[in-house]
Amino acid sequence: MARICPLFSGSSGNCYYVGSATAGILIDAGRSAKQIEAKLKQWEIPMHVIQAVFVTHEHTDHVKGLRVLTAKYGIPVFSSLGTLQALERLELLPSDIAINLVEERGIECAGMWISTFEIQHDCAQGVGFHITTADDRTLAFATD
Repeated sequence: MARICPLFSGSSGNCYYVGSATAGILIDAGRSAKQIEAKLKQWEIPMHVIQAVFVTHEHTDHVKGLRVLTAKYGIPVFSSLGTLQALERLELLPSDIAINLVEERGIECAGMWISTFEIQHDCAQGVGFHITTADDRTLAFATD
């Protein structure tokens, strides 16, 4: 059964877990890695189930913990081309993790189908995510 857990939401940081008990993703990592780890623990979600971080855009309240979290656990990052380029320019991506482009047509990750849609925001190339879970639930994330 799908789990959707709002870990953090607001101008002080954004991060959401979407998945199941055995595999899932994070949408954004806008708090410190330590805070994200603690909140996942509160939700009884072990770090080894996190298969990717999908980033909506490069603003600090969406990526503050991205570099440390992904480096520590070897978690790949997915986003739009513009956002990935902005994250690289800002040196927010560890050099030894996988960086992946998600296009509108979508990809499979953690047993879910995830596609993007454009959002209007003052950032490089912000996206929202449309997700179909393994049990055929659908949801969309459109932040800011």
